[in-house]
Amino acid sequence: MSLDEFLKEKQALEDAKEASKKKDFHDKCVHILGQIKEKSEEKYHELSQLFHSRFSSPNIQRKVIMGFYAQLVGEMKALDPTPVITQTAAKIKKEVKTTMAATKQKAKALVKKVEHAKKETKTDKKAPAAKKATPKKAVKKAAPKKAAAKKAAPAAKKKAPAKAAKKKK
Repeated sequence: MSLDEFLKEKQALEDAKEASKKKDFHDKCVHILGQIKEKSEEKYHELSQLFHSRFSSPNIQRKVIMGFYAQLVGEMKALDPTPVITQTAAKIKKEVKTTMAATKQKAKALVKKVEHAKKETKTDKKAPAAKKATPKKAVKKAAPKKAAAKKAAPAAKKKAPAKAAKKKK
């Protein structure tokens, strides 16, 4: 085999591969157009006219047909509302679970606080001796109150006749 024959053979194989790739995307586009037709006739007619006018020729570049194929896939996904609904439902379920978990934690904390308060009130009722153990402090605090009361007493006497006069009227 000569070098020229080898290069011609290799070029023929590459051309065949390229043509088959284009043909594959052409067939895929036709298949997706059929699926779009099932979902929306208007969209199908619009995309079918575009496909047959621009992208159905055998001499089209591979990048161009792949771009149109990607556009068709996007249109197909846009027409199929199921994934959007399921994604939205999944998000809502997740939010509800987190909200419920937070609410349960708050409720448990509140129950613990209430139980702790009940225990404190029970211990306060049971231990009156603890209150009697500190009468000295109470006596010390009471002395300044008496002095303040003595000072306030003369002022109260002055106001009392005015109140009595108002009551008589």
